[in-house]
Amino acid sequence: MFSCRHIRRVVIFCVHHVGASGLLYGYFGFLLLAGWRSAQWKPLLISVVVAVFYGGLVFGVLPTRYYVSWESHLFGFISGLALAASWRFR
Repeated sequence: MFSCRHIRRVVIFCVHHVGASGLLYGYFGFLLLAGWRSAQWKPLLISVVVAVFYGGLVFGVLPTRYYVSWESHLFGFISGLALAASWRFR
């Protein structure tokens, strides 16, 4: 009998996605890039503060433990970056 752990190594990822961490990583990615793309000093200051205090979140997008759903972290972060890149600033 094979478990999800054995099948995941060969064919698919069989993990449970619980929580709102993907949303938080998306917001983190958006805040990082949106401040740099705007031409105003307040959003830039917010981006710097977020990068200094929450910069360690970047390591959460890498697979560290097999029971942590890093895929939602990664794609949430990428979605936040993509949204900030497509956002129009005045």
